[in-house]
Amino acid sequence: MGPLLRRELLVIVRRPGVIVAWLAMAAVLTAFLLVWPHGMPLGSRSAYAQARLLTIVVFALVGPWVVARSASPERGDALAILAAQGGWSPAAIVATKALAHALMLDLVATTLLPPLLLAQQASALPPALVAADMATLASIATLTAGVTTVCTHVVRGRLASWLVATGVGALCLLLVSRLWPGMPWGEAVAASLGVLTVAAASLWSRTAFIYLRGAHA
Repeated sequence: MGPLLRRELLVIVRRPGVIVAWLAMAAVLTAFLLVWPHGMPLGSRSAYAQARLLTIVVFALVGPWVVARSASPERGDALAILAAQGGWSPAAIVATKALAHALMLDLVATTLLPPLLLAQQASALPPALVAADMATLASIATLTAGVTTVCTHVVRGRLASWLVATGVGALCLLLVSRLWPGMPWGEAVAASLGVLTVAAASLWSRTAFIYLRGAHA
């Protein structure tokens, strides 16, 4: 899996979408804190709680776009050809793509750490909250990478796959937040949904390209 993972990571870092998302998310959160350093005068939420909510919403919306924009182009027959040429199973390719995108989204999430720390200090809250919320972003990254990777293979068109992945991911996060609102169950369930989605897609790809098995024997 090592060479395949390196290949996928190289494809991702060469796409401009990662840098755009990196800058855009950091700019949105920083602008929010500069304009409303003590939070918007809405309800009783602290500045940190508002910044946290904005961070999760922006990350959940931008994440699928980044994955769809930076995904390697192999689909269908092209995926089968790549598997045959590289000696990889289609299932391994799909799973490795999801892993590469999850690592990329984890890296993008680190840009949100400084603004969250500023909001935490402004609200005089314990730093442990920031660590917990970074774990939340990591679980969202896993879910987003899994769902969007699958959508790029089963939904035709980059725009359509992005919209479907955004909708499915948002629905999953909404259900998780309602059913398992606390740490660590909510984050674990969200990450598990992403992993299960990739596992199901890998099994499907193994069946869809069953004629390749003889080449890997």
